[in-house]
Amino acid sequence: MDLVSEVKQRLRSARPWPAVLEELEQEASRIEGREAGAAALYQLGELCEDFFLRKDRAMVHYQAAFKLNPHDTASLERARQIYREMGNRDMVATLLGLELKVATDPLRRAEIQAELGLCHLDLGNVQKALPLLESALTVFPEEPRLLEAHAAAIHNRETWPDDVNGLTEEAQVADPARAAELFLRIARILRIEVPGDPRIEEALRAALGCDIHNEDVNTLLEGLLSEARRHDEILQLHEERGEACPDDQTRALLNWSFASTWALRFSDLERAAYFYHKALVASYAEGAVRFPGHLAAFTLLQEFLGSRGAWEDLLQIADLALSGELPPDDVVILATQAGQVAWRELGDLARAGRYFARVQELDPTSEALAEFIGALGNVGDATVVAQSPLSAAPAADHDDAAGAAGESP
Repeated sequence: MDLVSEVKQRLRSARPWPAVLEELEQEASRIEGREAGAAALYQLGELCEDFFLRKDRAMVHYQAAFKLNPHDTASLERARQIYREMGNRDMVATLLGLELKVATDPLRRAEIQAELGLCHLDLGNVQKALPLLESALTVFPEEPRLLEAHAAAIHNRETWPDDVNGLTEEAQVADPARAAELFLRIARILRIEVPGDPRIEEALRAALGCDIHNEDVNTLLEGLLSEARRHDEILQLHEERGEACPDDQTRALLNWSFASTWALRFSDLERAAYFYHKALVASYAEGAVRFPGHLAAFTLLQEFLGSRGAWEDLLQIADLALSGELPPDDVVILATQAGQVAWRELGDLARAGRYFARVQELDPTSEALAEFIGALGNVGDATVVAQSPLSAAPAADHDDAAGAAGESP
C-alpha cells in the first residue's frame, strides 16, 4: 500500500488530520540510515505539500532531507518552489546556488543558471545575473525568455530613456505575445534605473493586457503590490486570471495555486478558503482534474464555513463531489464528514443517513457509521441508513455550488 492510500485508511474514521500528520512525522523520524531517512522525509514532504496542504511542514521536511543527503536535489527543487510561492526570491536564489554547486549534468546546470540569472535580474543584482544568463544562452541560444532577460541586463545605461521610448513604440504595434515580452523588458530596465517609478507598474499591467498568464510578469507585479500591501488588487488580479482561463481544468489548477499563495504568502485563510472553494467546484466538474489535496481543502472549508454557520454551503460542495467519480477512500472520507455535519450541526438525520449510506456501502465497519447508527437507535429509527441512499437525494446544481462561497472576500 502506498503512503497516500495508507493515510486515507487512517482518515476513514474521521480522525483529526493534525493527529494523523503528527503520527507520520514521528514514524519518519525513527527511520535509520541517512539515505533511507532522507527518502522518507522527502516522501513525507510531498505528502504534506500535495495531500495535507501544509507547505510550511513540507518545507521543514525537504530541508531536513537535503541535510541528510545533499546529493539528492529533488528536495531542494520542491522547497524552492514553495519559496517562490511565498515571494521570497532571496531564498529561491540561495537554493538555486546550492543546487548549482552539486549539479554535474551540463544540461541541468544550464537550466539552473537560467533560473538563477532570471532571479538575480529581478532582484536587481545585474552583475550576478549577467554571467549566469550568458552561460545559459550558450546551451539555450534561442530561448526567448532568456534573450529578453539578457537584453534587459545589457541595456545601455546612457541612453536608456530613449531606448524605453523606442521599445514602447515597438510594443504598441507588435503582436500580443511579442508586446508582452517588450513591456516586461521595459519594466525590468525601469526597475534597474529608477526603482519605485510608477512606469514600472504601468509596463507590467500593459504586459498582462497582452498576456495575462505570463508568469514572470505576474511574479513581478504581485511582488510590487505585495510590498505596497495592496492585497485587494492582488485579489482582483487573481480573479481576472481565473476568468480568463479557457476551461474548468485550467481554472481549477490556477485557483488552487492562488489559494496556496493566500495561505502561505499572506497568511490570509479567508481568501485561501475562497480560492480553494473555487478550485474544488471547478475540479469536481465532469472530466476535470482531481487534486490529491481536495480532501484537505474540503476539511479547511469545513472549518472556515463552519465558523460562519454556513453548513449548507459546505454540503453543496460535498454533494457535487459525491455525484462524480471519486476513489472509494475519498468517498468514505467525504461522506463521513458530510454525514457528521448533517447530523451534528444541522440535526437532519434523513440527510445524514443518505451520506452514511455511501459509507455503509464501502466501509461497513466504520466507527463513525456505527456511532451514527447508535444515535439513530436512540431516536427510534435505525433503518433510515439503509432506506436513504445518497442517490435519492437531489444533486447539487453546479452553478449553485459555484456560488456557495458568496462574494469575493
